[in-house]
Amino acid sequence: MAQQLFKITYYGVELPLTKDDIMPLSRLKNELIVCDLDAAVSEFHIKAAMKEASALRKGSKRYQNLATIFMMYLTGRRQINDAISAAGIKPETRKFFTINLSKGVQGPKDLGLFRKSIVIDRPIPIRSEDKDEECSWRMTRLTMSL
Repeated sequence: MAQQLFKITYYGVELPLTKDDIMPLSRLKNELIVCDLDAAVSEFHIKAAMKEASALRKGSKRYQNLATIFMMYLTGRRQINDAISAAGIKPETRKFFTINLSKGVQGPKDLGLFRKSIVIDRPIPIRSEDKDEECSWRMTRLTMSL
């Protein structure tokens, strides 16, 4: 895979999340992507989805919100609302990850989501051969359908 231009950070949630914790995430758009960790099978899966999303964004005028495109590739779902439902942060989320797209930007500590969470060591494998292959196939099907 090419040089990584983003940073993945994993978090564990210490307190229950509320809608007020989650709603401000939409303003982060192309600076910080925040996803439920249950949507990812491995770090390879996250990086592959990011690579595919970045390529689609560069080659398309229609798809410009990198966070949304990333969630589509991460989940293999063509419908934006379905992808957000599957990979987005929900009140029941207990582990999540961020992808930092801007140098110097970290999880804004003024957002409740980050006040209620702590950074944790990578809680998923780097590779999961059988699951990574299935996810790659879903990403390929998604690319062909867009």
